[in-house]
Order: sequence, then structure tokens, then C-alpha cells
Amino acid sequence: MSSTLSFTGTVVPSTCEVTVVKSAQGAYAASSPSLAQAFTFVAAPQASPLVVSPTRGRFATRVTLTTSGGSGTGATTYVVANGSAQGCALITSNALSTTTAGTCIVQATKAASGIYAASTSSLTSVVVAANLPSAPVLKLLSEHSGVAVFSVALKSLGGDPMTALQYSLNAGPWKSAIRLGHGKIEITSLRRGSNTSVRLRVYTAAGHSPASAPVHVLAK
Repeated sequence: MSSTLSFTGTVVPSTCEVTVVKSAQGAYAASSPSLAQAFTFVAAPQASPLVVSPTRGRFATRVTLTTSGGSGTGATTYVVANGSAQGCALITSNALSTTTAGTCIVQATKAASGIYAASTSSLTSVVVAANLPSAPVLKLLSEHSGVAVFSVALKSLGGDPMTALQYSLNAGPWKSAIRLGHGKIEITSLRRGSNTSVRLRVYTAAGHSPASAPVHVLAK
């Protein structure tokens, strides 16, 4: 003969003790109680896996993390680490930010609650996409014999490092700029005696910026 033991409590682990008595039957008296047998009920796994979302965001815009799945009312906490992005961090309990574009690795844990054990999500990659860089600010520093030196101020690279600078003369084709370091470029192809309009744009892995406001140079 078998019986099913069930537990309806809300606190685990909990222990129940069971003794068995065989009832009297025919010529036989009821048995003495058996030795007590302890049964311990432990926390149950949460009913469904914990899943982190969203898995995409945009640089310079906080990514609000949420979860689905799990069971019970336990609090959810997050741990983040750098993937290909740098500076992955929580700026609130569930708001993710970075200092560069790329990926952050996120893992969530839903705490134990009632009869349910704690549950931890798998490691989740959250892609933080770069924005296009903003237009640079170009300023003429010097010009001599058709060679001009400009300072370049970069407002925002959109989360990716700069890969190239290109200039255009009089709205013509774009060419690679000579970078002098310390935020300066040199352009050597100015026609002496002419007034030339110079524009600049910045490239990153996400693409290129809008062109800078034109700077007019009268080459001597």
C-alpha cells in the first residue's frame, strides 16, 4: 500500500515527520507506530527560465533592463561586465550605460521567494550600437604658400573611435586629410591667390559625420 505526501506550506526548507500504524484487521490488533521518518521539502526551481531583455540599445541612451520568466516575487538584480564595449555599468539598479559602443554582458538573478529557489539567467550580450559622429568644428590657424593648418574640434564620435578625417575643397571630392596630432590637420593643395572653401568630415565604424561649416581661406 502506498500513500502520497504533499506539502502546502510557504516556507522552505521544511521538514515533516511521518509515522506509520497498520490498522487492526481480523484476528490482528493494530500495530505499534513505526519509527518517525523525516521528509524535508526544499525550494522548487522557478517555473520558467529567466530571460534578460532588451538585447539592443543605442550609445548615449540608457538601456533599461527587464526580465521575463521566473516565479515568485523575489527581487531581480543585475550584474554587468564589458564585452567589446568599454565602461559597461549600472547607473541605477536596472539602467545600463557605456562609455563606448559595442557589447555588454548582462546576467540577472531573481531572488528566492516562498517555495521557489533563486534563479539566474544565462549570460546575455546586449549590443549598444554607435551613433554617427557629429559634425566637427574647423578653424584656420595659419596659411602660407598654399599650405593651411587647421584646428579640429570633435563634439561627439557617437561611441566609436575615429578612423579617418576627410576634407573637401569648394564642394569637390573628399580626400584624406593630413593629421598633425594635437587636434590639427594640414591641407597642402590650396591654389595661391584663390579663395577656397574648406569642409571636413569625420569617419568612424558607424559611418561619417555631416560636413563641418565651411571655412574660407585666401591662399597667399
